[in-house]
Amino acid sequence: MADIAVPCDSVVLLRLIYGAVAKSGIINPQDKLKVLEQFKITDELLNNHHFRFPHQLQIPFWQFLQAYTNDPCIGLHLSRHLPSYRGQVVEYFFYSSRTFGKALEKASRFYPIISDAIRLEFIKGPQESCIKIETKLDEQSYLRHFVECLVKGMCDFFANVLERDFQPVRICFAHACHGDIQEYQQVFGCDVEFECENNSIMFDSALLNVASPHAEPELAKLHEVHAISQLQRLMRADLIRQLTDFFASNMMDQNINLGGAAEYLGLSVRQLRQELSDAGTSFNQTLAEYRCKSAKRMLADEAIPIDDVVWKTGFSEPSTFYRAFKRWTGLTPLEYRKRKQRQSLSSLNA
Repeated sequence: MADIAVPCDSVVLLRLIYGAVAKSGIINPQDKLKVLEQFKITDELLNNHHFRFPHQLQIPFWQFLQAYTNDPCIGLHLSRHLPSYRGQVVEYFFYSSRTFGKALEKASRFYPIISDAIRLEFIKGPQESCIKIETKLDEQSYLRHFVECLVKGMCDFFANVLERDFQPVRICFAHACHGDIQEYQQVFGCDVEFECENNSIMFDSALLNVASPHAEPELAKLHEVHAISQLQRLMRADLIRQLTDFFASNMMDQNINLGGAAEYLGLSVRQLRQELSDAGTSFNQTLAEYRCKSAKRMLADEAIPIDDVVWKTGFSEPSTFYRAFKRWTGLTPLEYRKRKQRQSLSSLNA
């Protein structure tokens, strides 16, 4: 069975953190682009509402910030400057749902829309309730900064939607304390414990019954339908990514087929065919798109012989590859390579 697809975060999370960096003034203006470079993205992608990036890039990002500022508590300090979370369906639940508790139930269920690297578990208790926060990466030395920012951002968001002070009873972190415990207590306004079993926000269960002044049951239903649609789209995108990983690992196997892909993904052939159909594609179409993209990348490199491109894209005969490439692009492989050469020369002379 295939490994779980690479966990990804919504660009909304990055915008919040980047906004805190900008607001705090900890980065010199000329170095601001270096922050985005840690996530390997551009300003254009930062403003693309649908963009998602690998969660593991949080590690070099926070590593860079800690080294740049020489601040072992950079996550805690940046958390004071976080902008408000806005603009996703998870936020809308807290306005359209009848109570804060109902909204939390839905937010926990649909949190993968924000990040599928983070699992929220909402646990109701008679006196105290809890939001457990689990991450899919075990690395804690730098991700602790992200977790501290995330917890503070959640507490501030809850205070905003409740239109009252959200006062946790206790904050628990799985990592060790690297700063002044009194500063943590000041920032979160409650007791803060470290080296706990998990990351969690403990709060008074009475808050679960706080009614939303903006509750709209019909609108809440529409929000849930929209959230289900978004989650399904993300799951299908994950399926395509896993299938692409299968192609990358097995492309030189000339017997690459639907059955092998289904086994790799831990699905039956029928399930995989149906899920690809639901995603608006098919196994053959996805394979052709991967081969075409790989062939274009290699043909753009003059150092790679065309014969090597043939077998590296899974074709046993050059003639079969030539026909397929002409069908994909309208050009022969040689014509495509010459076009890329002319484009490279033009950009050099521009």
